[in-house]
Amino acid sequence: MQKVFDLETCIMCITSQSSRMFGDALDKELQKTNINRNIWLALYYIDHHGSINQKALADQIGITGASMTKIIQKMTAEDLVTVRQSKEDKRQKDVSLTATGQKQLMAIIPLVQKFQAEMTAGISQQELDTVATVMAKMRLNAQKIQEN
Repeated sequence: MQKVFDLETCIMCITSQSSRMFGDALDKELQKTNINRNIWLALYYIDHHGSINQKALADQIGITGASMTKIIQKMTAEDLVTVRQSKEDKRQKDVSLTATGQKQLMAIIPLVQKFQAEMTAGISQQELDTVATVMAKMRLNAQKIQEN
């Protein structure tokens, strides 16, 4: 039988499978801190922005608004974040880190750095830069397709 399309060499399939595998492996590492990847990403992006609205945060992480709401509720219950009504849009909620959230983020960063070093062991910086460049171009292409 002649192959019409080979999923084994399809870059989109390879990156999708790899992303899922990397995410699962990171979740396993993060279990040591009693958080998951989405909470880690939320902590990171909230800190990066200082304050961010809930919808923008969900978009950055790549999850639905409903999933983000559950995560924010959990993070609020654990005193990692505060939620306030947005000054710009009363329908939106802005999320900020608490001192506890900032402390949790700082405790997680070394673990994530170690994980990244393990995941990229044996790969040169030039190779990593090439992958990052290619992935950025593919994301732009995907964005153009979604906009049409």
